[in-house]
Amino acid sequence: MLTHESDGLEPPSPAPERREGGKRHQSVLLVGRVLHGGAESACLVHDISKNGLMARFPEAPAVGDEMVVEVRGLPPTTGTVRWVNGRKAGLQFTAPQPVEQVFQLKRQDGLVAR
Repeated sequence: MLTHESDGLEPPSPAPERREGGKRHQSVLLVGRVLHGGAESACLVHDISKNGLMARFPEAPAVGDEMVVEVRGLPPTTGTVRWVNGRKAGLQFTAPQPVEQVFQLKRQDGLVAR
């Protein structure tokens, strides 16, 4: 009988860990407000998760820039630009956000979310 030790082969490596819970982000199309470099402008949010978002900006930010973004359902949130591709950029929030509120039609006070 051959064993891994006697045949000189390494034992099979374990399968890589699989991510549970499905997608980490949700595809959306939302207009957001951004405060960057002392100027306020609009952005178009394409993807959002509890840890960040991907948006298109009027002017491309630089990697490492900090900005404040406001999207329907979330309070103004500070984040850091982690990547840039043209005018699209990925922003990592400084703290996880309750993004499920972005998808609610009504706020907790009963008013329609905008």
